[in-house]
Amino acid sequence: MLKKLLSHLENDNCGQFFKCWNELFVEERNKSSDVISLEFNIHLYFVTFPLRKSPPNKEEYRKRIEGLKKLLEDQGGCKYSTDVQLVQYFALPYVAEPEKHPIFRELVQKKWVKNLFENLSSFLANYATNIAETQDVLFQKWMTTYRLQYNELLEKKCRKLQYDYYRIVDIVNEMFNYLEQSNHELGVIHLSSEYMMGMKARFADATANAEQHMHANIALQEMDKKHNGLRKTNTNIKKKNRMIKNESNASVGNLISTIRSASSSLIKLKEEKEKKEVIVDNVIGRLNYTKIGNCLIKSASGRLSCLLLQALRQRITRIPIENAGQVLAVYANNDLLLLKHLKNSVVSVITSQGDNGNDAKEELCRLLNSIASFSSGRNYLLANNQGKELIATLTTALKTKKLQHYAGEHVLATLQKLSIRSSVQKELIKLGMVEWLSLYLGGKLSPTALDYGCALLLNLCLDPSGRSAASRVATIFTTTIANLISDHKLQVCTYINGILFTILGIAQIKARVKEINLVNTVKEKLNNHHCKDDEKQLPIIYKILNGGEF
Repeated sequence: MLKKLLSHLENDNCGQFFKCWNELFVEERNKSSDVISLEFNIHLYFVTFPLRKSPPNKEEYRKRIEGLKKLLEDQGGCKYSTDVQLVQYFALPYVAEPEKHPIFRELVQKKWVKNLFENLSSFLANYATNIAETQDVLFQKWMTTYRLQYNELLEKKCRKLQYDYYRIVDIVNEMFNYLEQSNHELGVIHLSSEYMMGMKARFADATANAEQHMHANIALQEMDKKHNGLRKTNTNIKKKNRMIKNESNASVGNLISTIRSASSSLIKLKEEKEKKEVIVDNVIGRLNYTKIGNCLIKSASGRLSCLLLQALRQRITRIPIENAGQVLAVYANNDLLLLKHLKNSVVSVITSQGDNGNDAKEELCRLLNSIASFSSGRNYLLANNQGKELIATLTTALKTKKLQHYAGEHVLATLQKLSIRSSVQKELIKLGMVEWLSLYLGGKLSPTALDYGCALLLNLCLDPSGRSAASRVATIFTTTIANLISDHKLQVCTYINGILFTILGIAQIKARVKEINLVNTVKEKLNNHHCKDDEKQLPIIYKILNGGEF
């Protein structure tokens, strides 16, 4: 396997390499941090392979870098971000010439490739020696788990048999009572009292024998548990076992009444739960959403709109997450906010109101933030023309200061959640949000507004056009970032560090950074040990500011 992997690596055979690799590590949860780190470095090796050719194949590199970008956006970002050393390479898809970049140029050097081959060979050699011991341990664990599950299954079957037995006892007793009553009152069934007494005696003997067998089975199970040392930690199972033993020691009549009451209570609980679910579904489904939308538009600044918007939001926020998705689906199917009407939508009408509609604006923005917190909600908000009209309405309201205090904070949060999609990033950049945020983040803001504002700016800077927009206002942009870095009270370090990391490759920004001597500010903050994020991320930024020397 080692020879195969090294051969595929040397021959740039990415597909065959990862086929063999995944055979070694079938399940993701079995991969250690070392495996994940090595795996990501191998991805980087294959992506940058065309750049190590003579001459470099730029076209092939662009195809492969798109594949890496998709990998990080889909599931790789979360998996590989656990290693701090790997995070710096997440920006590789956004760097035009990595061979000239102070961080990424090592990827095209022979020294880095040699180290990768040595690390892979060493790791696989150690893995081969330890795999036999690991498999033995896993097999023992599997056998223990299998025995526990098998014993649990037997106990469940035993409890089911006991439950069925007591139910049959109940039915037979009712039959005896009915026969006896029919014989005495109606005289239709001619059975002598001696015959009835004999039948009851036989039934009582059979019941006693069955109970003795059940007692013996329970005792054997307990002996097996003690012999094997397999003690259950689940207290609920123990309580149920005790209850079954107590029931079997009681009289047949008491057992039947207990089972009757327990089963009836369970049936009632189930019926009540189903009834509540049906009521909730019926209420949500039967609402007249056209009437609600028209009411919100006609009373755009009134108390009725505030109450309606609050109630609609609480339908999402005060129920379990799995049910919230169903509610959002109903909202989307009925176009709750009339987004298809574009400039005549609920959002456009309410945000255009004056100061007397501030309460309604706040409730609307809270609702938008709640909807944007779900993937299905974001799909609804961006369904019409990729949400361009909605985004334009919200950004205009922010810039013209029509959304104050909490309303503005919730709109920032909404835009930040929507901006995880590249189409929204491009639209916000066109609308001048990079320039606006450069000024906005320099003011006195609440912690929430600052948090979502910085996160939104980071998302916009990930797009090449966002970095171009930042370069056009390099003076204001770098001044704001420098002020945010120097303020040790702020807890938005990871966003600010991310913004710096993405824009330091721009010539205008780099020149301005040198003018304001940002490297000293970064060094001072690094020496103060402000937070864990800074301790991990600032050394990389400091290295870039020093031209790659640290």
